[in-house]
Amino acid sequence: MDDLRSEIKRKIENGEFNCEKELTLSLISGKWKVVIIYHLGTEGILRFSEIKRLLPKIAHKVLTTQIRSWKRLGLFIEKYFLKFLQGWSIH
Repeated sequence: MDDLRSEIKRKIENGEFNCEKELTLSLISGKWKVVIIYHLGTEGILRFSEIKRLLPKIAHKVLTTQIRSWKRLGLFIEKYFLKFLQGWSIH
């Protein structure tokens, strides 16, 4: 799995995807990604703990990894209110 992620990251950095669909599928493929995106799209801004509560079977590490990878790619943004993290939203 890590080999696949590093391959996708390399392709993004080098602009080597054949089409937009290939890039999109690489970003949303996986057991939890579509479900996380669905909840953020329907529920709006959610805190980490709220996402975890909506998906009780997801491991803490998996959720953290997903959010960090999307954040690095600029797909997620953090929204702050008075220096407190308000939650995550799709960018």
